[in-house]
Amino acid sequence: MKISRKILSYAKYACMFLCISTKPSLAISTEMLAEACKSKNTHNAGFCIGYIGGIYEGILLNADYENQLRSVKGKSIKPPPWCVPEGTQYTEMSSEYLKFLDTYPNFIDNSVYAEISVYAFFSDVYGCQK
Repeated sequence: MKISRKILSYAKYACMFLCISTKPSLAISTEMLAEACKSKNTHNAGFCIGYIGGIYEGILLNADYENQLRSVKGKSIKPPPWCVPEGTQYTEMSSEYLKFLDTYPNFIDNSVYAEISVYAFFSDVYGCQK
């Protein structure tokens, strides 16, 4: 299935607006996301999984879009930003995210926006070996 450039462009900007917002009124803190991830409430746990999965998919979509443009221009394709093992579930990612925050509590202590800590989590836990 081929996705048009226009749709990919809209998705890219929607992700940038929603996932990487710098406006405090639109962003949530790492502490708020961690609480949702720890929650036994299915709504909150679902929010956590969706938030982490959304950032993951948004970054991959953007990388795919950029690689399609690079390919058309005859440039080499960049590797994916992270190397998540095939079959990894979002629920596993949310558990790993909490372990990451236990290792780096400064993300919670310093009121860092959740999207920043999730990006750091993926880079740290699922960073590709060079």
